Amino acid sequence: MTHKLKQDDPDIDCAKAILDKGWRQGTIFDPHGMVEDIQLVDGELLVLCTQSCTVVSSRFTTDPIVEAMVVKPLPKYNPRAFEATGKNQRKLHIEMIGSAPFKCIECDINRRFFFDRHHL
Repeated sequence: MTHKLKQDDPDIDCAKAILDKGWRQGTIFDPHGMVEDIQLVDGELLVLCTQSCTVVSSRFTTDPIVEAMVVKPLPKYNPRAFEATGKNQRKLHIEMIGSAPFKCIECDINRRFFFDRHHL
């Protein structure tokens, strides 16, 4: 059975709002004011881990939550660091390219959170 959407379906409006705000996999954000039960240390942010197609889907009953991971912005990127080469299984360094205000993010695989997509 397929889920047929009606034009006045509130889930469609919510999904469009999420899409229009630019939410997608890899978006780095500060959750303060959005999700209050996530505890971060100063300077820490979150990165959205859920696939973009799920993030903007209007199927809230099927996919009600998204996953985010704690990231810490770093001023430098060392491509030979254990965290950048996959030798550290708990942390991953990803170089930021472009106009990002920092050069690297450190992803903490042990600090992931799930929250309702409606918060986006």
